[in-house]
Amino acid sequence: VRRRRALAEEVPMVEDDADADGRTCGTFVIAGARRNALFCRVWAPAAGAETRGILLIVHGLNEHSGRYLHFAEQLTSCGFGVYAMDWIGHGGSDGLHGYVPSLDYVIEDMEVLLDKIMLENPDVPCFLLGHSTGGAVVLKVWLVELNCFFSSVFRPDLDTDPTPLGL
Repeated sequence: VRRRRALAEEVPMVEDDADADGRTCGTFVIAGARRNALFCRVWAPAAGAETRGILLIVHGLNEHSGRYLHFAEQLTSCGFGVYAMDWIGHGGSDGLHGYVPSLDYVIEDMEVLLDKIMLENPDVPCFLLGHSTGGAVVLKVWLVELNCFFSSVFRPDLDTDPTPLGL
């Protein structure tokens, strides 16, 4: 785990010229629901700029938070703060590499991070974005904790025919 975390910390957080705009980025580790260490990233708009909203990115299976660097930079340039957490067993977080005992563990850990985000950013709209399996995680959180979020974007990896739904 220590080696994976060191590798995760080496993933670039910004492009070479991104800090010229005053945007900030960083990493931190929080204790998850089962006291496991969870590696997180945060990107913030320029100091003094109004934060229009916060987006929490939930990556998919066998991904990590560092894959969203370019997307996070685009969002910070538009005034949004971005957070991302490596799931248990992914990126720089604790756990057997690539193994997630249950997606409920991911949801419980994500709720710990959401509490931190909402405490640090009161009255700022919070958005969730889930990619692939992360979309399914966001869907479940959204159904349970709907009152916490302004909006959610999810794209679970489901093969459905939209015709019966009238889409």
